[in-house]
Amino acid sequence: MPLAAAAHPSLTIPVAVVIALPLVWYWRRLGREDVPSSRRVIRRCSIALMLAALLGLVSGLSLLDPHTHQQGWVIAWTAVAFLMMLIIAAALVDAINNLNVHRQEKRQAMTNAATELIVAIRKARNADASGASQQDDASAEGEAEDEDADS
Repeated sequence: MPLAAAAHPSLTIPVAVVIALPLVWYWRRLGREDVPSSRRVIRRCSIALMLAALLGLVSGLSLLDPHTHQQGWVIAWTAVAFLMMLIIAAALVDAINNLNVHRQEKRQAMTNAATELIVAIRKARNADASGASQQDDASAEGEAEDEDADS
């Protein structure tokens, strides 16, 4: 084990596990049917990037000595920096996707509301028309009785 590492593995590995457990829990939770598939794909990709960055962080902090394993240490920290940029990019893609999902849900809700309104208006018109025809029938019967009385 390297002596010049920034942190002892007995510290960094448990912290990494504590961070990884909620990520794995959220990965599984994204498998629900009510989660849009686009959101599931983007967020699972983000989680995978975070777990990979977590491995690089543990390696760069505890497992690789910058004095004896210079190349591995540089690769680990370069990978962590690159993964952090990818995580930020995935967060931006997720934000744009959320706007699109919200817009689609709003459009669908408005379409459903308009359909329900049309159905309600048609029912009201049919009820008014049938009520008016019943009144016309009653007045026609009254007129017929008046004509019979006159003759």
